[in-house]
Amino acid sequence: MLAAGILAVWFAAPSVDPIGVDEARKSADRIDERIGQMKVDLDRARQSVGVVMRKDLTGIERRLADAETQMMLEDPWRAAVVLLDVVERPENRSHPRYSDAVFQLAEALRRSRNFRTARGYYEQLLTQSRGQRLQEVVEGLLEISTETRDYSDVELYLDHLRRGSGLSGPQIDYLHGRVLFRRAGAADRALLEQALARFESVPASNPLAPKAGYFAGVTRVRLEDYSEAIAAFERTLELIPEGDARARQLTRLSLGRLYQEVGRIEDSIAAYSTVPASSPYYADTLYERAWAHVAAANQAADAESERAEYLRALEATELLMAMSPDAGLFASARILQGNLEIRLGAPDTAYDTFESVIERYGRDKRRLDNFVARQEDTQAFFEQLVYRTAEGESELPQPLPELAITWVLEQESMDQVVDLERDLLQSEKNLRESRELLEVMTAALAGEQQYRMFPGLGPVRDQTLSIQNRWLSTHLELLQLERRAVVPTLTAAELRPVARAHADVERLAREIERLPETTEEVAKGREEVRSAYERANLRAYKLTFAISSLRAELLAVEGWLNRGDSDVSARERRLLEARIAETQNQVAGLENELELLLEEIRSSAVLAASDSGATRSAELSQEFIQAVNRELEALQIGRGRASSGMVGVFSRFDQQRRSLQSAKQRLDTFVAQVRAQVADQVSELRQAVAREAVQVAAYRREFDRLAESSEQLLGPVATRTLVAVGERYDELVQKADLGIIDVAWARKQDETERVNGLIRQMQERTQALEAEFEDVLKE
Repeated sequence: MLAAGILAVWFAAPSVDPIGVDEARKSADRIDERIGQMKVDLDRARQSVGVVMRKDLTGIERRLADAETQMMLEDPWRAAVVLLDVVERPENRSHPRYSDAVFQLAEALRRSRNFRTARGYYEQLLTQSRGQRLQEVVEGLLEISTETRDYSDVELYLDHLRRGSGLSGPQIDYLHGRVLFRRAGAADRALLEQALARFESVPASNPLAPKAGYFAGVTRVRLEDYSEAIAAFERTLELIPEGDARARQLTRLSLGRLYQEVGRIEDSIAAYSTVPASSPYYADTLYERAWAHVAAANQAADAESERAEYLRALEATELLMAMSPDAGLFASARILQGNLEIRLGAPDTAYDTFESVIERYGRDKRRLDNFVARQEDTQAFFEQLVYRTAEGESELPQPLPELAITWVLEQESMDQVVDLERDLLQSEKNLRESRELLEVMTAALAGEQQYRMFPGLGPVRDQTLSIQNRWLSTHLELLQLERRAVVPTLTAAELRPVARAHADVERLAREIERLPETTEEVAKGREEVRSAYERANLRAYKLTFAISSLRAELLAVEGWLNRGDSDVSARERRLLEARIAETQNQVAGLENELELLLEEIRSSAVLAASDSGATRSAELSQEFIQAVNRELEALQIGRGRASSGMVGVFSRFDQQRRSLQSAKQRLDTFVAQVRAQVADQVSELRQAVAREAVQVAAYRREFDRLAESSEQLLGPVATRTLVAVGERYDELVQKADLGIIDVAWARKQDETERVNGLIRQMQERTQALEAEFEDVLKE
């Protein structure tokens, strides 16, 4: 920047370097060139804007591209925000890609779980779409029907698909069958039979035949028609391509279960054996294969074969437990292991196995009972479940044992409640982001960001800012030249008012030095501002992990305290509970403060980056010129002592200042014209933002009402579900208790056999003695 070079000389020493006439004339020539370039740049800016600005603010093509990017980034809600304004504007309905925008909005809303609104946009396209797009619309509607369990309009959707998609009958039958299957659940035989008819109508030559065949097999299982289910899966296995490994594994697993159900044990074991260890179904396969070997042992013809099958079952069970399967499968496998050890003649080992089950799951049952007794923990428990299911926090500490969590999520009522809580969590997040976006947009529409809404206007705005800053630095250079010419002629008394005026100029000059003077420097400044805010946002975001870690530690301590086996006194427990509660409140406060800080950083980043110093430059302009004029007035007394050549230079300086003032007036007029045009163009958008703010406030009130209703629902459902989970724990421990009894019975049997053996030995010895001394006994 030129101002940097000026200030380097200016601030180097308290006195100025005198300037001669020739040097002053050359400097004036350079300033003329700068003023001329400013005028050229201003004319170019005016030409690039033109007399009529683009009216289309929506930019459907650009918005669609932005939405597609957000969808690829797995952020469907932001994609919906990008498209909503486009779709809701009546003037956009004639645009060739308007239907694309509506479809993408419906997809984004569906993936955001905003099913009701998504359904409306899909249905808007239902009568207008054909071919592939109609198929995609109907599939979206069918997915919503399944998620919401509202199947009232399914037949209407499928009828549109039959008439307008160009799909073959089998493709539609498959889609219809899936909907009927999900709608039927496990109890509605009539709907299951209708679904089966749809699946079985898909011919083997159709690409959908493997999927339809698999669903046909599952439907047969639900109808308890096992022999036909086996036939369906066997046919399906022949249709599945070799490359589709998971589908083949799942089909073989289904066959293994069915073969075992109908008593074809060898076929069952063979089917299970084809599932590789790399399969996601391998753990389930090992458990079921173990039971298949148990069934084979029960059918064995001799003791040796029976023992061999039990050993194979035990081997599969031990391999399964070594894989660390899910908690439910591990518990079942452990019980099976104990029973196999009894049958293999290892009662002591079996006893240890059952004892470990009783100890582990009895302790977990006590934790569960303590948790149920503490009603206030329910809300926190559900929040954690929601984070696990919705946020992917698989390692989040839990107040309950892992097996209890597994069983809780298996409850249908609980699954629905967790879905509700997840939707509320997502809705609250969306509402918070909506409010934040509206605040940013409101501020942006009143500032520099409004110019960025028009294609091509951003660079023009940068150019005007560049001209403004060069105008300031040129005034600064003219003042420095005049100081160098006049200050050496002044007396000490005359210098005092100059110094006072110069102090203000010097203070402002330091800021002028940092202002960008080219469009490249303006853009670079914007990027630097954005980067600085990104770094601040990253530092603040890292704090969320520290707070999450603190919350996790609190949960761990609370879980340890609630297990019921912690060795603390009643007084110590009360003290710990009070400290935990106090710290939890502090953590909650920190989380709220951090969230507000993150919002402020994000909002400020948008506004500051778009401003790029424009606001400060405008503020500096008036203040700086006033300070310059005060110093020029103080320097005026020294002009009369200058040489005739320097007087001519002073005249050029005055003329250049008038030229600068004229350029500034033209610049201000141009900026005002652009600002007026922009304000006219964005007024409608401001009104839309205001309407959206009212709507978001209404949504917030509705959300608060639903959240309150949800809290009232949570307690009873959670208590009932947790009681059911407790009964499953009781059943598990009871099985281990029965195993202990079986061990005792096995030991008793062993002891009985030993006693019987001794008795037989005594009988045999007695008989031998009687025979040996028969003659004596007769006497």
